[in-house]
Amino acid sequence: DWRNATFAIPFERAFWLADEAHDGQMRFSGESYLSHPVAVARIVMEYLAFRDGAYAAVALLHDVLEDRRGFDERRIAHELGSDILAGVRILTKNPRNKRDYLRQIREGGVRERIVKLCDKIHNLATVAHMPRANGRTFVAHATRDYVPMALELKHQLDQVDYHQANF
Repeated sequence: DWRNATFAIPFERAFWLADEAHDGQMRFSGESYLSHPVAVARIVMEYLAFRDGAYAAVALLHDVLEDRRGFDERRIAHELGSDILAGVRILTKNPRNKRDYLRQIREGGVRERIVKLCDKIHNLATVAHMPRANGRTFVAHATRDYVPMALELKHQLDQVDYHQANF
């Protein structure tokens, strides 16, 4: 149930941290950037039925450390715990070492891969708002790197009843 404290408290705390971190940031569409992490969390929760506070919190905060350098990550740990911070860190690209990013996500676990794939789904759904050259590059990158990740994850989840498993 979405109203229970194990879901509502981390969701609300993560929402307000994301709102603060992305304040003033805009998407190519002209929408507030916050609309993106909210959409990613919605995909995780509604379409995949992962109604879990930790999944929602990581989805809401997945771009905070990458997009807002200097955001005090200790606040995430203080408000939501070290597990949520660990998930957010896994989804944060290191600008000096982008090549290892996919490996970092794969090694992170099911939650991080699901959030990253939902992030790509939302970005692909809004690619029309990107400059044309950026959009083409983005689609090619998503196809090359994230379709195989999705297939690997599907294979892994086919091995278990993922709604019953404790990911």
